[in-house]
Amino acid sequence: VTYQNQNNANKIQKVPIQYQPAYAQFLNPKSFEFAPNFLKGCDNIEKITYSDSEYEGQMKDGKRNGKGIMKWANGVIYEGEFKDDFIQGKGICKYNSGKIYNGDWHRGKMHGWGRMKYTNGVYEGEWKDDNGNGKGKFTYTRTLRRGDVYEGDWKDDCMHGKGIYKYNEYSSNHLYEGDYRDGFWHGWGIFI
Repeated sequence: VTYQNQNNANKIQKVPIQYQPAYAQFLNPKSFEFAPNFLKGCDNIEKITYSDSEYEGQMKDGKRNGKGIMKWANGVIYEGEFKDDFIQGKGICKYNSGKIYNGDWHRGKMHGWGRMKYTNGVYEGEWKDDNGNGKGKFTYTRTLRRGDVYEGDWKDDCMHGKGIYKYNEYSSNHLYEGDYRDGFWHGWGIFI
């Protein structure tokens, strides 16, 4: 709880303010929205303009460190954590193509756990070097595949390894469980 001075009929009083840091919304893994007042309360805030981008956020020893917002000339916006001049930690990035990523970053790449909202669906799961790699789930939200869900192994943004694909009730209400390779059925599997 912090306090704010208010002028009430020429009388100054201390009024308690319930404050929840904007960072709490930022940490919500289900959200694809930037946190309001993201940098509120941060120390060492600087604004730096580069040839193709601008940065506003915390600095330490001349490097981007802590919370910050990066905006590129092409329309890409990142809001999140930085370490030693790299995007690193938790963050949300909105791309000019309409994609939005909320999750873990390592040395400027999506790496760890995260959610990516594409124009045709949402992937949530493990990431490595900017690609879906490991265990993950993709839910289609558009086209004839609306409602289809694949859950299983991924390699370089493709269904690869063991997985289950559930077809939506409008197309066939079927299910395939088995092996995938480069996004296609490959090897052992059962189609029901």
